[in-house]
Amino acid sequence: VICVVAMVMINQELMLKIAYKVIKLLGRIRILKDPEKSYVGAKAYFIDVNESMNVMYKQKLKALNVIIISLAQFLSMMAVTYFIYRSLGLDDRTLSQLIMLQSILYMTVSFTPLPGASLASEASFSIFFGPTFPIGFLFISLLIWRSITYYTNILIGAFIVLWDSLTGSGNKQKAL
Repeated sequence: VICVVAMVMINQELMLKIAYKVIKLLGRIRILKDPEKSYVGAKAYFIDVNESMNVMYKQKLKALNVIIISLAQFLSMMAVTYFIYRSLGLDDRTLSQLIMLQSILYMTVSFTPLPGASLASEASFSIFFGPTFPIGFLFISLLIWRSITYYTNILIGAFIVLWDSLTGSGNKQKAL
């Protein structure tokens, strides 16, 4: 995806030609039912990417702020395991070691097509962090980690939706 976005930014016309040929080939071998519709969708996607990149280019400060905030959010989620580790009185591993392990765990679980990556997250946590946490601490650290990184987000989201529906403070869009 990142390569496609980069190539669309560099040469949108070339990408459209490549997309047209790939879509035409997929239609010919009957993988795509409606190649013309797929091409229209690809063209709209490329135009949208190009326009978005132009906006980001014009608003560099906002784009930088988004990057910094996203990086801080990602690092804070990856550091949860470290803080659990330290709160249990353990200190053999560094923050960077646990963030790297947690990042690999996150990438591994991201490829599991389950809602919330149920069971894959827990199993992967046990595999990745089994050698890090002593046996007596592994299960409790897993429960705390999963509660913070998954269930807390669900509870906060539910609270926001409930608050929004009760107060009606959300953005209301007119029906078309």
